[in-house]
Amino acid sequence: MNKRNSLLVFLILVLVLLAFIAVFVMFKGKADATKASGYFTSDFELPFSIIAPDMLYTLPTKLKEISGLALSDESQVYAINDEKGILYLFDFELGKIIAENKFGKHGDFEALAKVNDLIYIAESNGDIQIVNTSDNKKEDKIETPLSIRNDVEGLCYNSNLNQLLIACKGQPEKAKKHKGKKGIYSFNLSNQSFDKKPYLLIDLKNESKKLNPINIGNSLLQKWSFNSRIDKFAPSGLAIDPITNHLYVLANRGKILLIIDENKEILAFYFLDPKQHGQPEGIVFDRKGNLYISNEGRSGKANIFYFKRKRK
Repeated sequence: MNKRNSLLVFLILVLVLLAFIAVFVMFKGKADATKASGYFTSDFELPFSIIAPDMLYTLPTKLKEISGLALSDESQVYAINDEKGILYLFDFELGKIIAENKFGKHGDFEALAKVNDLIYIAESNGDIQIVNTSDNKKEDKIETPLSIRNDVEGLCYNSNLNQLLIACKGQPEKAKKHKGKKGIYSFNLSNQSFDKKPYLLIDLKNESKKLNPINIGNSLLQKWSFNSRIDKFAPSGLAIDPITNHLYVLANRGKILLIIDENKEILAFYFLDPKQHGQPEGIVFDRKGNLYISNEGRSGKANIFYFKRKRK
């Protein structure tokens, strides 16, 4: 065997050895699939078993593209299909839609928030429709400075400050200044004013460095997968926990559930199971602090998962 062939054989053996080592390093120390994965502060404990829903509600075809959620009571929930201007009332016990209210034409309706008898319905272009559930009539429309560039996806009511919180999947205002961040804005219902200063700017990639990993695993492949999901993070739903006043931010992109305290500090975020949550878009709490998350149907049927709160 000449020197050239010997060198070629040597290089092939080296490459095979490196490939073997790479595979070994990648798959060594996998995360436990039976436990939630994410990042958290040392003193925070999630009050739900986020990987094990307590109930699954399958939704009818009319709600295949379900976006926002707003509870009427513990047995009924308001919902929208993101392409039709119809407000649906779904009954959990009956397992069907019991009322429909057409409030507008076709659009891109993304999120709901209930304040007494009023339902606020956010569009991706920043407009917010208002429907009165006492007479099922459209009352008004709020026009915010946000636009389709911001791509509004989440909405919830902050009762402590009497304001609507509005989450953007797209760019925040002053996008160059806030590059890599996602914005949440506020609309004050007391004086009917929009605060141009963001309520909160989220840079999840940097925030993750301040938190403790949980069930992430040691493999390079696992870490790369989770980091990729962090990079994709973009809010699709908002809800405030009535027990703790923590703000929960749901993200379809990245399949992430983020928890933020009243001081606007990130407490934790968890990776949702993509097999379970095909397209998580809606999130809401009931008065007892139990959690509901809805998923669009995609190739199957849409659903709502119910997570019962852990009692201490």
